[in-house]
Amino acid sequence: MIAPFAGAIFIVVGLVMAFAGAKFLFIVISLCLGLFISAILFLVTYGLFIDPTSPKAKTITIVLLVVSVITSIIIMVLSYKITYKFAVPAVAGLAGALAGYMLYNVSGIGNKVDKGAIWIQLAFAVVGGAVGLFVGKKLQFYVKTIGTAFIGAVMIILGVSFYLGHLVPNKGDPYSKYVWGYVGA
Repeated sequence: MIAPFAGAIFIVVGLVMAFAGAKFLFIVISLCLGLFISAILFLVTYGLFIDPTSPKAKTITIVLLVVSVITSIIIMVLSYKITYKFAVPAVAGLAGALAGYMLYNVSGIGNKVDKGAIWIQLAFAVVGGAVGLFVGKKLQFYVKTIGTAFIGAVMIILGVSFYLGHLVPNKGDPYSKYVWGYVGA
């Protein structure tokens, strides 16, 4: 039921990140953090403490929603100051860790080593993360510009997937009729 709304949010935020993300990176990270925490707060509180059959459930839900939004705003303001200093190296470190993990998968080392393969994966990710942190600290402008464009492109593709579906092709069907929608995204 929420797929069209989630898809639209991903597409809009992805467009902002792809074309103007370097300017709005800190705001977007703070916004996402605040929305994520307030959504978790709302969902956990609602799921654990509110009885939907109660006559006061609607009023309690509205109060909980208002409290969640206020909490989200407070978290956004406080996290903006922190993200301004640490966001770019953190994003670069995460990207480096993912790149290290992907390099491990592509290298085929896991096929040759049975015991301790998880430690080798972890070592690739840690080294990649360390390199990413270093590069993110030294080349902040380029990491912000290229990183936000890449993140925005991925978010646009995920947003389109809420409408098209079939992001991963079915077995035996490597070429899907939906691939052109993803290429366009």
